[in-house]
Amino acid sequence: MPCRFFSAQGSCRNGSDCNFAHVIGEQAPRPPICHVFATTGNCRFEERCHYRHEKAAEPSAAAGGRGRRPREFRGDGGDGTLTPGALCKYFAAGHCTFGARCHCTHDAAAIEAAEAKWLHERHVPEKPLDIPQSILPTPQAFDLVGIMDFEGKEEVIEFPLVLLRTADWKEEGRFHRWCRPTAWGQPGSHTQSSREHCNVRSTAVPFSEAFASVCDFLRDKGVDLDFTGRAGEQKKGKSLLLCICGNWDLKSQLPKQLNLSGVGACPPVFLQWMNIKDFCLNFYPEATAKKVKGMKPMLNFLGIPLEGEHHIGMDDVSNLCRILTRMGHDGASFVPTARFVNINETRGFSQPGGAVAFLLQDRVTPGTAGPR
Repeated sequence: MPCRFFSAQGSCRNGSDCNFAHVIGEQAPRPPICHVFATTGNCRFEERCHYRHEKAAEPSAAAGGRGRRPREFRGDGGDGTLTPGALCKYFAAGHCTFGARCHCTHDAAAIEAAEAKWLHERHVPEKPLDIPQSILPTPQAFDLVGIMDFEGKEEVIEFPLVLLRTADWKEEGRFHRWCRPTAWGQPGSHTQSSREHCNVRSTAVPFSEAFASVCDFLRDKGVDLDFTGRAGEQKKGKSLLLCICGNWDLKSQLPKQLNLSGVGACPPVFLQWMNIKDFCLNFYPEATAKKVKGMKPMLNFLGIPLEGEHHIGMDDVSNLCRILTRMGHDGASFVPTARFVNINETRGFSQPGGAVAFLLQDRVTPGTAGPR
C-alpha cells in the first residue's frame, strides 16, 4: 500500500523504515475522517493523527438530522454563544489532564451554574397516561429510596444523591459534592506539575468531607443510618434503600474510597443496595429479551427521553429517578438486590470489598424481583 505521507509531500520521516510503499506518482487511499475532529474541531494528536481532519457537515432539519443540543448552562464564551461539549467533571473536581486539549467544557462559571441549577431542581413524578389517577402507589418496604451515582475511575470525583418518598414518589431532598481525589494533593502528583490544568475555582472537597456531609444530610432528613430492614432490627427513623445503576458504586468503589480517604466506619445503610439494572431485568419480562442492561437502554425501553449528558452524575441521577418512578407506578415493590454478607463486621472496611450476597433468586430471569 502506498505511503500517504510520501504521496502527498514527497517525503516521509520514517524513510526506509516505513512499512508502506514510497512510489512517486501513486496516490495512497484517503484515510477515514477523524470523528473527534469532525465533531469538536480539535484533536489532541493534531498532525500526528492517522485520520483526516475534516469538519463533518451539520445535519439539516430537512434531512432529518438529530444533533444534540447542549444544555443552556454548559458554558458561555462571553458573547452569549454556547461552548461545545459537556461539562468536564475532572476539571470540576479540580484538575483535567488534557487541559486546553480537552473536548469538554472548562468554564468554571458554567460548572458552578450547572451544580446550582441541579440543586434547585425538583423531581416531579409523572404517571404514565394509561394509569388512572385513582390507583394508589404500590406499598413499599422502605420509606425513602436514595438514587446515587459515583463518577470517577481511580477515585470518586462526583457524588450526587436524590431522595424520593415511596409514598408518592415526590422528592425529599438532594445532595451533591465534587470530590477531590487524595492523590491530587500529594507532592509529585500530576496536579503539582501542571498547574495550568487546574480549576482554581473548584468547590471540590476531599471524599472524607463529602461522606461526612452526606451522612449529616441524611440525618437531617430523619433517616436511620443503622437500619437495613433485616429481621430483628428496630427502626429509629425513616428507612432508606440506596439505588444504584450496577453494583460498582457501593460494592467496589465505596470500600476502596473509604480506605484511601481514611474513613474509619461506614453506616450500614450504605452496605446494601438495589441494583436498578438487575431489578429492571427481573421486573419486566420483555426487558431480558431486549437486553436492557444499562441506563440508556432502560430509558429507551420505558419510552423516557434522555435528559442532560450521560456520565455526568447529576444528570444520570435525574434520569434514574424517572426510571424508578416509572417502575413504581408500574407496580414494582423495591427490595435490596445485594448486601455485604457481614454488615456489622464490614462497617469499618478493614479491607476493600468483601463477600457480597446477591439477594435476587435469579439476577437475569424475569419475575423474581417483586410483584407486578
